[in-house]
Amino acid sequence: MSHPRDVVAPLVPRILVAALRRVPDQDSSVRAALVDTARTAVAASASTSVVLRPLTDALLHEQDQCAQLAAALATATAVEASAVTVDLASYLHRLQPRLLKLLRSNAFKAKPALITLIGACAAMGANAEVTASISCLRDAIASDDWAARKAAAEALAALALEHTDLLTTYKSSCATFFEARRFDKVKVVQESMNQMIEAGKEIPGAEEDECSSALPPASQSQRRSSLTGSASDGRYPAASLGSNSVPLATRKSILSVSRSSLSDVSTSVIFWTFSR
Repeated sequence: MSHPRDVVAPLVPRILVAALRRVPDQDSSVRAALVDTARTAVAASASTSVVLRPLTDALLHEQDQCAQLAAALATATAVEASAVTVDLASYLHRLQPRLLKLLRSNAFKAKPALITLIGACAAMGANAEVTASISCLRDAIASDDWAARKAAAEALAALALEHTDLLTTYKSSCATFFEARRFDKVKVVQESMNQMIEAGKEIPGAEEDECSSALPPASQSQRRSSLTGSASDGRYPAASLGSNSVPLATRKSILSVSRSSLSDVSTSVIFWTFSR
């Protein structure tokens, strides 16, 4: 059963107040329900900031690690579920510096979840948010915390797909740094690192752009065919460039679908919120 947005929208602030009382709960199922509530609230609300403001207030002021974790994950989900609007861009522009400052604070313990949120804000934000996030995500790749490394790799992979042209200037300085960390001792982190490095290959380097513009049309055509038809150096096996590979445009569409908001609002999350 579901209700139209205009019926549920006035209830969103009350729903969030009730849900946020549960952020210190250590039960993972409660945390998952809070994340679902944030996603549903974005779909129901007429303004994204109505949802993000109470979530970020909880994130910035909670001292308990479980509460910090729940608030960061819920906020990241709300950001990813939001439509790209002027309202969202303005809010993220003000929020991102506070998140980066929070990441440097010893009082904030749920760093991996916060890194996920920073990556989500950068992916949905403007150029300023992307450039401000690169250095902190790069530093997190070298963190002693494997969960932080994994979150940073996933965030950078998403940025490589969403902001390909903007990251051109960072490719040469970061490529060697990332390659040195390809073989992480934790398997799930290693997988995320490899995905990040593969996504980074879609970013054209500055030298590549200059060479491409200098080549005559015939030479550019030969250069493109050599990338897709030759695998002599072993780095680009033919199978990886065949029908099983996922084109960049397709991967971008997958990301955009995952962020689409729901047209109707499930009452199950609302019932859970007020019944706790």
